[in-house]
Amino acid sequence: MDRRPVTDFRPSYLMFADEVAQAVSGVIASGRVLQGEYVERCEAALAELTGKRYALLFSNGTTAIEALMAQDEGPVGTPTVNFVSVPYVARRLGREVVLRPRTRPLSGPMAEAADPLPAGTQRWHVALAGQAGADYVGSVGPEDIEDASQCFLTRTPKGMVGTLGRAGVYSFTFNKALTAGEGGCVVTDDAGLHEKLRRYRDFGRLDRRAVPAERPIDHLGYNHRLSELHAAMLEVQLRHADEISAHMAGLHTAYRDQLRRVGLELVTDDYDNHTRAVLRVGDVPGVRQRLRTGFGIATPTPIMDFSMAEADWLDGRAEPGWDRLLCLPFWYGLGEEDLAYVADSLAIVLQASENATGAGT
Repeated sequence: MDRRPVTDFRPSYLMFADEVAQAVSGVIASGRVLQGEYVERCEAALAELTGKRYALLFSNGTTAIEALMAQDEGPVGTPTVNFVSVPYVARRLGREVVLRPRTRPLSGPMAEAADPLPAGTQRWHVALAGQAGADYVGSVGPEDIEDASQCFLTRTPKGMVGTLGRAGVYSFTFNKALTAGEGGCVVTDDAGLHEKLRRYRDFGRLDRRAVPAERPIDHLGYNHRLSELHAAMLEVQLRHADEISAHMAGLHTAYRDQLRRVGLELVTDDYDNHTRAVLRVGDVPGVRQRLRTGFGIATPTPIMDFSMAEADWLDGRAEPGWDRLLCLPFWYGLGEEDLAYVADSLAIVLQASENATGAGT
């Protein structure tokens, strides 16, 4: 099998490179790079797409999580296996972190424990790899928060993941299907929360349009604004959101078929935005290394950037199976030959791993 390196990540905005270039040129011509018309239009489009009254853009998903979490003072209840942002922001804000294992890896809800969550706990649900199950959807209460950073356009009968509770967070960083290069968003129907978040992202100011003497800074806030340049990039893709979603779904189907050809199966759930390709394997670090060194295939960072089991206050081992999930190369520019090469390479690597295990027993 000829070596076919699969390493060149291609963001989806390049599908519409001419439109993106025109939009960015418009920002430059306007002379305004913060809190202008592009951010406002982008927020309006996000509100329409998600069906929420308000959408607020932030510099990234983590600052959006911080802004939301800073509006409460109680403990934070969240899944044990988690992207680092929710537990780490909670620790930085001095909040108690109460961990609950999931009923299933990736997209299951937090398990109901024998001991109830402390009074006043803010429940943060986290859906990973763009996936959610019906049990996840049914577990989100009206006052709960969702870190749906990886789940933009993951649609369910009750609405998009991220819109099921009081507020939800999305990420538009470089490796998402719709990307601003870097950026995040909070969506909510709560007018009071919207106002607090709007001020939090802009130094606590009352109204950016007022003259300086009328812009009191009497609330806690920081510079967590998204630039007009990033918003312009994202706005173009929001106009093509259904097209991007359909393209990625078709690519995901082609990946599934190639993997089935060699006896492998992708991990998916009831609701999936098809922006991740995930496989269960026995030795994730070993498989990643052999794919890279033997076949030139660079796999994305695993589901967890940081093993929660490495921290004594985050015991990821409480959720069996999460450390067997391998992310495969998956972006819009991959073709059928790339997918076949990945599938064939995986089959060789996994067969070699099984032979080595058998020889050692």
